[in-house]
Amino acid sequence: MKEIKGFIKLATRDICDHYEISKGAVVLIQQIYFYQCGALRKCIASKDTLAKSAKLSRRQTYDLLKILQRKGLIVRKRREILVSTSFLRWLTWLKGLHSACQYWSDHFRVKLQWLWKKCGQSIIRLHKKLFNCTSAPQKPHPNNRLKSSSDFNKNNSVRKLSFLDIKKLILQLSAEQIKELYLEKLFEKNKTTDEHR
Repeated sequence: MKEIKGFIKLATRDICDHYEISKGAVVLIQQIYFYQCGALRKCIASKDTLAKSAKLSRRQTYDLLKILQRKGLIVRKRREILVSTSFLRWLTWLKGLHSACQYWSDHFRVKLQWLWKKCGQSIIRLHKKLFNCTSAPQKPHPNNRLKSSSDFNKNNSVRKLSFLDIKKLILQLSAEQIKELYLEKLFEKNKTTDEHR
């Protein structure tokens, strides 16, 4: 639960740009998700409770809820207000991009803080910068169903790089970096061989 709530905060810029909503609306989505799947999921949060927890006025909360429902980010189910499956599906796609960026960072031992700020704290822009994409990666089809929010946490798949992608990345490295990668791989190979003996 905390993972999704934290990721919604991390992806604020992308959510605002994609759905054309304010940062206050993103904070409200976080709170709705907290009452939907958090420790208080048995409680049905009223609009006043959401306003208080999101630190927004009642008027702002009412207006933002209308916008979020119109944009398809939330749905009303009887008395409950829930985060929509389509929004969670899009967020899962975004998490896939983030996982690929983290994989790149771990592989090349490069911290992403500087690039993160340079890309305007946007995961999509960061992914484009790292993988030299001329267009945004393919978004999930609306018919691809996400059974539940637990699928979000299970989806840790990293974008698989093709041989050509790897070759492009290697060509960008210096001779010293290639040598370091080779020695590291050789050390790992020797280590596994010794363990099997």
